[in-house]
Amino acid sequence: MKIPTKLPLFWKFTIAIVGTIVLFGSINLYFLNYSVCSLFEQELTRHGVSTGKSIAERSIDNILYDDLAVLNKIVSENKSIDPDISYVFILDKHNQVLAHSFDEKVPEQIRSANILARGDLERTVLLESSPNPKNVILDIAVPILDGNLGTVRIGLFEKNFFDSIKGTYRMFLIIIGVFLVIGILGALLFSYVITNPLNIINSKAEFLSLDNIDVGIDFKRSLINSPVHRIKNLFKMEDEIDVLSQNFYDMVIRLQGTYAELQKAQHSLFQSDKMSSIGVLVAGICHEVRNPVAGIKNCIWRLKKRPNDIAQNIEYLDLMDSSIQSLDTVVSRLLDFSRQQEFQFQSVAVLPMIEKSVLLIAFELERGGISITKDFPKIMSRVRASSNHIEQVLLNLLLNCLDAIEDRKLLNIKFNGIIRFSIVEELSQVLIKIKDNGIGVPEEKIKYLFDPFFTMKKSNEGTGLGLSICYSIINAHGGNIFFENNEDNGVCVTVVLPKWLD
Repeated sequence: MKIPTKLPLFWKFTIAIVGTIVLFGSINLYFLNYSVCSLFEQELTRHGVSTGKSIAERSIDNILYDDLAVLNKIVSENKSIDPDISYVFILDKHNQVLAHSFDEKVPEQIRSANILARGDLERTVLLESSPNPKNVILDIAVPILDGNLGTVRIGLFEKNFFDSIKGTYRMFLIIIGVFLVIGILGALLFSYVITNPLNIINSKAEFLSLDNIDVGIDFKRSLINSPVHRIKNLFKMEDEIDVLSQNFYDMVIRLQGTYAELQKAQHSLFQSDKMSSIGVLVAGICHEVRNPVAGIKNCIWRLKKRPNDIAQNIEYLDLMDSSIQSLDTVVSRLLDFSRQQEFQFQSVAVLPMIEKSVLLIAFELERGGISITKDFPKIMSRVRASSNHIEQVLLNLLLNCLDAIEDRKLLNIKFNGIIRFSIVEELSQVLIKIKDNGIGVPEEKIKYLFDPFFTMKKSNEGTGLGLSICYSIINAHGGNIFFENNEDNGVCVTVVLPKWLD
């Protein structure tokens, strides 16, 4: 599963605020550029047309009287008093130059760039005199006496336009930058106001446990002493964060009360469970001990009755020794179940442990006609285990398989028992599976198999401690053990052990 990327609230606020400001600024820059350009073009055109008309009116008489000196004077005066004017020249009705403000003559490309048609009141054309956009010239043509006498041509610099646009842009960008700084500082402030109590809650919740419940109570003190809480108290402010903090505190108080009640109930339960376990333990011990003791009593009675019968005494002494061995086995199993065992974990190969366990019951397998099948990978990883304890587990499980197969043989004498071993390797663990085709276990009883003294064997065949001991051993290894019913009768027990990591 993909791990989500952690993004603090500060960066979320910052991204949102910066994105909003940049988007808003871009939109405004676009409209500002559009509106300023349009307004300037209109104003520049209006100014040029007004100037052109003024020159046209003053030039009518001079054109009629062919007074070129005055025309040149008019042109020069307008050029000198208006810095936005790049050039002014007057054409006659045949488009011949009558007067101009150029140092030499009017460039042909300018003269022919804007020709009025009959009936035009005015005409504007943009001329670029160089690649520099500041040298763009707005050329305006205005007719003299409806074009009957000629045309006035005025070229206006657009430099001021670009300067004003640049100044406006600069000011607007400064404003955007100021807003960005304010926004980032606001994001920092808002994130701190929000995350400060959340961090306090998180830090206390991290160490909160039933054994350390006072950590949660101490949270209230930490929150009250925080600068954010003090500032909010000055203005009597409360928000969702305060509600969350109060709910967390109330939850911890309720948890503390519930834990106290749980401890009382648990103590009572432990006492009841202890008495129940002692009762079960006594019943199991009495059952396992009664028969050997009864046999020993009978042997002693026989020995007392006929103490001189050597052959009889040897026979009864052997029976007493067998009974004592049975008692010793019961006591040993009880000690194994209750004693804290010493584990020596090391790198262990799985196959030798299986083979040793199978070898120990080889006689029983041969006598019962039970076959063993093995499905092992060619290369097997080593496990982290205490070999003696795992061999004990495997032996116990094999003995259970033998008993299950023997129980099924009682129903069908010709039945052939099979025990199947298989090993499955996963990423960090090894699974040892042992399947038998014995009598099986009812589904509703599988969950009780690891309970102490629970057994499905006959009353004189087991104490029900074997699987409990197996569970304790596997649990100490950090592994797992569980039973499943096979589809073709019998059960499959799986022992999970961690791999040895170099």
